[in-house]
Amino acid sequence: MTRREFSSSFLAAALLANRSLADAKPGLSLGFSLYGMKTLPVAEAIAACAKFKYGSVELACMPGWHGDPEKLTKEARSDLAKTLRDANLTAACLMESTPLDADDKKHRENLDRLKRAAELAHDLGMPTPQIETVLGGKPGEWETRKNQFAERLAGWGKLAESAKVGILIKPHRMQATTDPAHVVWLLEQANSKHLGSVFDWSHFEQRDYKLTDTLKLLLPSIRFIHVKDTIIEKEKAMFVLPGKGSTDYLAYFKLLNEAKFTGSVCVEVSAQVFNEKGYDPVAAARECAEKLLPAINT
Repeated sequence: MTRREFSSSFLAAALLANRSLADAKPGLSLGFSLYGMKTLPVAEAIAACAKFKYGSVELACMPGWHGDPEKLTKEARSDLAKTLRDANLTAACLMESTPLDADDKKHRENLDRLKRAAELAHDLGMPTPQIETVLGGKPGEWETRKNQFAERLAGWGKLAESAKVGILIKPHRMQATTDPAHVVWLLEQANSKHLGSVFDWSHFEQRDYKLTDTLKLLLPSIRFIHVKDTIIEKEKAMFVLPGKGSTDYLAYFKLLNEAKFTGSVCVEVSAQVFNEKGYDPVAAARECAEKLLPAINT
């Protein structure tokens, strides 16, 4: 598959993946990831998101979070789906953490986790069933890891096709897949319309990247967007709530609208933030809504 064919196929897939959300609410929709609300009962977390006018949520499926498929019975899944409907919220994405650099035993376990997450996506009646995950490894390991990642990602593509979900990969500034070109290369190698990417500018902010160029390169594969900011503190990158860094969200959302991206732009509160003493998940959701909703609706 050539780069041009890759771009065309992914653009079509991205548009199809977002169509149901677009039909429900034209243009961009702001969501909030329940990854940052672990300490709240799920009903309270959903109610807070509805109160602050979010259009969707992301459920975290890792052990200990609300969306852990191992802990959700059939009845609990039905109740969760009803709670979302009653709050007029959709589940835009499921968050997992299934790194590709695991040993063979752990990799097989991760495949099982992705299968369980896919089942949950369908049980919840997600308008666009999709799961996102980072890929693991450490900075500087790309060259030694990339072939292993590509081979295993191709397996994820087959799993996603069988389970009728999308699996989205997320680059991370503190892991091996840290460059936009890494994402493009991996998806080209895997060559599956059931794979895509998550765009999170915070992993490129305060580095030698430009938002317009990075977004243009990755746009054909983007199915879901996380937003938070990055600041440099004592020469170290630190994640903060959106609006506390240098991102111009009016300009950012304008770019997304011009690119005709439709779907959830989802606030992700980093563990660096929610592990701080005194963190209040409801206050964080309110603050992010107050800062981002005016920009996303402009």
